[in-house]
Amino acid sequence: MSQTLFLRRQNVETKQQITTLSAELSTGLKADVPKAVGNDFSLLSGLERGISLAQTYVRAANEARVTTETMQGSLGLFQQEVEGLSSSLLAVSASGLQSNAGTMATTGRNTLNAMVSALNTSVAGRFLLAGQATDAAPVIDADQMLNAIRPLAQAQTTAQDVINVVDAWFADGADFTTTAYNGTAAPSAGFLVGDRDMIALNITADRPEIRDALAAAVKVALLSDLSLPNGPADAEMVMKNATDELLEGATQITYLRGELGQTEEAIEIAETRANAQLSALQISRSDLLSADPFETATALEDATTRLESLYTITARLSRLSLTDFLR
Repeated sequence: MSQTLFLRRQNVETKQQITTLSAELSTGLKADVPKAVGNDFSLLSGLERGISLAQTYVRAANEARVTTETMQGSLGLFQQEVEGLSSSLLAVSASGLQSNAGTMATTGRNTLNAMVSALNTSVAGRFLLAGQATDAAPVIDADQMLNAIRPLAQAQTTAQDVINVVDAWFADGADFTTTAYNGTAAPSAGFLVGDRDMIALNITADRPEIRDALAAAVKVALLSDLSLPNGPADAEMVMKNATDELLEGATQITYLRGELGQTEEAIEIAETRANAQLSALQISRSDLLSADPFETATALEDATTRLESLYTITARLSRLSLTDFLR
C-alpha cells in the first residue's frame, strides 16, 4: 500500500512538472517568478511601472499623431477652398463683375460652407479646432454667420464701408469670437508624451489667419445682397479687396500648416522615443523572467521519460501476486 501511495504521489508530481515545463516552453517565461527574481520583487516592480508608463506615453503619442494629422487635413481642405475662390475671382475680374455678381455670390456661399465644414472636423466626437471645448462644433453654420453680417453690410453706403464693417466683425475679440466661435480662447490641454514632455496644440478656429480668410469669403457671398450707389464699380472694389485677402490668406494658412507640421515632427520624435523605451523595458523584463528554451526542453524530456517509467513500473507491480509466483 505504501508503495502504491508513493508511486501515485510521484505520478502526480511528475505530471505537474510536465505541465509547468510545457507552459514555460510555450510562453518562454519562468513559472516560478519568486525563484526567478530571487524573492526580490523591487526590480520587477520597477520594470512593470516603467512599462505601464511607457505604454501610456505611446498611446498619448499615437492619439496626438492622429489628431494633428486630422487637423492638417482640415486646414488643407480649408486652404484648398480659399485658393479655389481666389482663382475664381481672378478669372471673373478679367471679364468684369457686372454680369457675374450673382454667380460669384453663390460661389462665395458654397465656399464659405465648405470652409466652415473643414473647421468643424471632429475625431471620435472631439472637435479639434475648438480649444478646450471639444464637445461642440467651433464655428456656427455659414448661413447663420451671413444672416448676422448681412444687415450690417446692407446698411453701408460705400464699398469701403462694407469692407470695414465685415473686417470689424472678424477682428480680434469682436463679433466672430463672441457669437460665431463656440470654442475657448485657451488651446486644448495637449498630450503628455514623455517625462515633462507636453505636446501643445495651439491652433483653434479663432486664429487670425482663419478669421481673415472667412471674412474675405463672406464679402464675396454678400455681393448679390448689396445695393451700393455706384453699383458694379463698388462691387468690383469689394471683389478686389476679397481677392487680395484670399491670396494673402492662402499664404497665411500655409504658414499655419507649417507651424502644425513642426508639432507633428515633435510628436513623431516623441513617439519613436516612447516606443524605444517600451521595447527596452520589455526586453529587460523578458531577460529577468525568460526561461532558457534548451534547458526547459531537456527538463521536459526528462520528466516525460520519468513519467513513462512510472507507468511501466506501476503496470508491472499491478500484475504481481503470490498465486502467480507459486505457479
